[in-house]
Amino acid sequence: MDFTISARILISTDSFPVIGLSVLQPAPGGSLVYGQIQLTQQYFGSPLVIEGILYNLKPSTSHGLHVHETGDLSQACLSLGGHFNPHGKLHGSEKSSERHLGDLGNVLTDEFGIANIYLVIQDGSLFGAQGWIGRSIAVSEFQDDLGENIDEGSQRSGNSGGSLACGVIGIKYPVGSLPNENKMYDYIRQ
Repeated sequence: MDFTISARILISTDSFPVIGLSVLQPAPGGSLVYGQIQLTQQYFGSPLVIEGILYNLKPSTSHGLHVHETGDLSQACLSLGGHFNPHGKLHGSEKSSERHLGDLGNVLTDEFGIANIYLVIQDGSLFGAQGWIGRSIAVSEFQDDLGENIDEGSQRSGNSGGSLACGVIGIKYPVGSLPNENKMYDYIRQ
């Protein structure tokens, strides 16, 4: 009798963690908001840890934070496309199952207009077909209503208004190639 057991497991020889960085610059039209956001993925399939700081927002306010479809800054923050939404879902909070992949909720400012960001996003990825590297991240003018209202603006963008600052999510680490999500090795036990 042959008791061969074959299993396919993901073994990556590529460098981890993968770290993305976005340096947010003020949107045209008088905004003075700027900041920096780092996104870290420890291994393939792990959650994204998003950490950052934003300056020059209004004191004690909330502002929507979103990943957008493109990293096109040819018209500053006006050419980013919509919220990254590869599954065609309605707008929501970063914790809801019905949401755009790019919906990151709200950031809160302190009494000086500074927002410290720390988020853990379970279903985001920096690389692969739905990766965020090369896309953009933007902080919005208003608080995101998280899609909780019935109007079209709420379902599309949380009525969060235009962007105050934006930046492309670039590669900080690894230097060289990103991990290949399709690289798999056969493990055969006999």
